[in-house]
Amino acid sequence: MLFLVCLVTKMISSKIPLPNVTLYERHSKEPNITYFIFSEGDRLEYKYFKGLSGKRKFFNINALIDIETLQCNETNPMNIYNKVINSIHTYIDYDDIKETDFLLFIFDRDKISFTEEQYDYLLSKNNQTHYLKFGESKTSKNKVIVAVSNSSFEFWLMCHYLHEHLSNEDLEKILMNEKTGNKPYNKKKISDDIGLNVDNFTIGSFMKKCSAKNFSDYDIILRKAIDFSKNDKYASNIIELKEKVGTNVGVILEMMLN
Repeated sequence: MLFLVCLVTKMISSKIPLPNVTLYERHSKEPNITYFIFSEGDRLEYKYFKGLSGKRKFFNINALIDIETLQCNETNPMNIYNKVINSIHTYIDYDDIKETDFLLFIFDRDKISFTEEQYDYLLSKNNQTHYLKFGESKTSKNKVIVAVSNSSFEFWLMCHYLHEHLSNEDLEKILMNEKTGNKPYNKKKISDDIGLNVDNFTIGSFMKKCSAKNFSDYDIILRKAIDFSKNDKYASNIIELKEKVGTNVGVILEMMLN
């Protein structure tokens, strides 16, 4: 399960300085940074970020940041990365990209489909600037960010509703993500914990399962997820995520909020 997110952001360790816009002013202020989000088909990651974008004012996303979700049908993270970089013009029009924009690739750390060699290759591309070709004479210089959830994006979903940190036994099960019945462990855990079928994910139904009573709770739940994911018990940087349960999705999202 991979998620390629052509996202406009700055690397995990550095934060983009943006004016403090407290209200969503999309119609009065033009975004100056765009996050182009690529996913493998219409999987969970695509649905999550599509929902986040659609409800952006309730999540208090900075008005000067835009989010675009796109899809890429390839078999593994390295193929997705190479296809997007080498044929960027098939996903984004040259007139729609600025050099302040970023390409974010989001992947699951599935050791079967995401080999160690592929991981190291994409790690070398992380936080690097690339010259993107849009025909013979048009180029754009944009930074690439790689986001990883180990072992799957479901861990990031868990961060939204868990109030107590996971035991070592739970972490081992999440890391292995073996099938329990007809579902991988992480999907089944979410189903058992909050009664959500991840295969039918929508951002609204998920927020309700996370105890959101109204739209004003969305921002609170997202910030809680970010704080939870940054706990030292979990990995939140790209190097540690190679082997340890965690995600850097929250760290990246934090840079998009007011």
